[in-house]
Amino acid sequence: MCTLSNTCIPTTILWLVWLFGTGQTAYVQILPARKILYKHVDNIVSVCVRIRPGGDCQNGHNAHCTFKSLLSDVRIHRNFHKNLSLHEFEPGVYKIACEVDGSVRTRTGKRVLLLENNVTYLDCASLQRIVQYSTNWFVARACCKRLPVKTEWLRALGSERSLHCEPVDCTTDSREISVKAGLLFTTKKLETLPRKITVQCEDGFEQHIHLYDPLKDQLVLKLRPSGRVLFKPDSLKLAVCLGWNSTKECLVDVSLNTNLKCQAIHYQIETDRPSGIQWTFDTSMEVNELKEGTIRIQCTNEPLKLTRTFVRFLINDGRYELHCDAVPAVLMLNSKIHDKPFCKRVAKVSNEWAQVLSHANLKEWVVKCRLSASPSTEFENAHDLLLANPNTSVGLHEIFCGEREVHKTLLVINEASELKILLEPVQYMINNTKDGELKAKYEVFGESGITVSLLVVAYPIQCNLTYSTIHQNLVWKFTNNIHFDMLLHGPIKVSCSNSKLNVTARFSRFVVTDLDSPLPFCVPPRAVRVDKSPHQYISCRRALLPKPIVLAVAGYLDTMSCANARGTTRFDDGLLQINSTIPYLSLEKMYCPGSVPKDSQILFYDSQVTLVLDPKQAFYVSKQEKPIEFYFQHPRASESLNEVLKRMPLVCSLMNDKGSYFNLTLNNTLDLAQPPFDQLESSDYIVTCELHLSDLRQQKKIIIL
Repeated sequence: MCTLSNTCIPTTILWLVWLFGTGQTAYVQILPARKILYKHVDNIVSVCVRIRPGGDCQNGHNAHCTFKSLLSDVRIHRNFHKNLSLHEFEPGVYKIACEVDGSVRTRTGKRVLLLENNVTYLDCASLQRIVQYSTNWFVARACCKRLPVKTEWLRALGSERSLHCEPVDCTTDSREISVKAGLLFTTKKLETLPRKITVQCEDGFEQHIHLYDPLKDQLVLKLRPSGRVLFKPDSLKLAVCLGWNSTKECLVDVSLNTNLKCQAIHYQIETDRPSGIQWTFDTSMEVNELKEGTIRIQCTNEPLKLTRTFVRFLINDGRYELHCDAVPAVLMLNSKIHDKPFCKRVAKVSNEWAQVLSHANLKEWVVKCRLSASPSTEFENAHDLLLANPNTSVGLHEIFCGEREVHKTLLVINEASELKILLEPVQYMINNTKDGELKAKYEVFGESGITVSLLVVAYPIQCNLTYSTIHQNLVWKFTNNIHFDMLLHGPIKVSCSNSKLNVTARFSRFVVTDLDSPLPFCVPPRAVRVDKSPHQYISCRRALLPKPIVLAVAGYLDTMSCANARGTTRFDDGLLQINSTIPYLSLEKMYCPGSVPKDSQILFYDSQVTLVLDPKQAFYVSKQEKPIEFYFQHPRASESLNEVLKRMPLVCSLMNDKGSYFNLTLNNTLDLAQPPFDQLESSDYIVTCELHLSDLRQQKKIIIL
């Protein structure tokens, strides 16, 4: 194999042929035969004369040779006959010429490169960072081992310059692209462009290469943040970078951004004229100290011949709000589908800035939404949704809009008559001394219990319960359900509705009480959702009764009166009164003197409390070893409080896709390896968990395979 230390070139052996008086043919060779000589290896240059090829060198020959420098700044011209020591000569390019017996016909010569040693260095200057790819193969030089040769030496060597760059071993992080003989190439057409690959060579060299299709991709200058409107509290600096026009990202290659130069000019908002403030920067600039107004920025990259101008509006006070009021709760396939945009991002700024932004078409714009089950499906309105997803099925569809800022549940039905509200139990007579709930639920024609159950979570049903004149036309409100023991004796009328779904229903029931049954003993609730303060919460029906009526009932003296240590929260015979601001999440210790149970705790929570499944999996497998645990958590609660929530006992149930509940108490754990859950069919299920003696109840959809 040819290397830099042993260059194989046929012309390196110089044979000089002349005639002796005897008529014999003689051959002359200059040793070493290599064209690259190293002073620490090659001590001398010698002349060898042979009578025949391959024979021994002969003494007494009549060869005359010269050793001459080809560099203008080195004046060396030396004659020799047999041997010439190289130690006294400086590295450079020399010409060795020889002739025998003064015959011009035998005169010949060669150029040699004289170096101190044979140490090479890794040269990757030919490896470009931006490489065009336009065919199913491409060639680009990667790296090679190069001798430390000056440019003028290469010019003096002439045709021999290509001898002094030896290929090295390199690899890439792509299976489709390889490096052989110092060249970067592929024989397979690349489908994904633009793309970045990493080339690694000897001596720890590593460099990123960006491949692109010049017919499709264009390298452009970008300014971050990309939004043209900047609000000072949100914007610390502007940064310019290189990137492809087909992507949003910047090329995270610092070396590509070293030749950037930008000039910024500030314009007044009042006159739209230059304020006299201008400055230059390379890759980034601070904007918080600037006066609000318009900034025009021109950036260039000279080596890549790129120029671009950016305009940014710097505003002191303001924000963009995402308005998604037009997202319907129900989409009826058999009705006229409107093309009104679901969501818009609207600027909340001063009137002066509103005019500027309106002129620049930045006052508001439509924001796209996506299906959670198919994030690649984008749409702006109901018409686009059905066009992008023509097989949209009847049922519930989760969508999100913007940067997942707004999540909505969309119910798709054929016509309005397919959606109704039911009140269970359907029997007219209700015994409030029995265990059970009066529950409002949806009925969607042709849909399973899971859809109905999730619909109640997404769109709670608000009900007004009106009593007869027996209870002075008392009106009691509840959401979705109310326990039997909260109902008062007598006829009731229940009106239930959801304004977003535009559905309403009215029902009549009659509540009876066993004569020998005392009023239920009122205890503080386990958990209370606090939306505002002060706040009242009624935990049992005796708090609804006028005191004279309660006094006439046997067992009324069995009452409970409790308070927290500060006296800001009180519980008296079913009525919980909160007279101070309650944190979003707290656990209040209640002291109940002379009562049994003597003390209790109340969990105050808000809408951010969520039901957690542990482990969290995309789906669960029948007979899997690790059981599924259920517990409530809050994102901003302390670790100790979340640990208390985790230990709270829950009552959970499992419902299949047909709407049938399993008559089993799961408590806080679902063990799919134990009967009967090890025999569950592969399907979607709904897990409902609630904290006992409270309204804290949530659901989760799971998939069991």
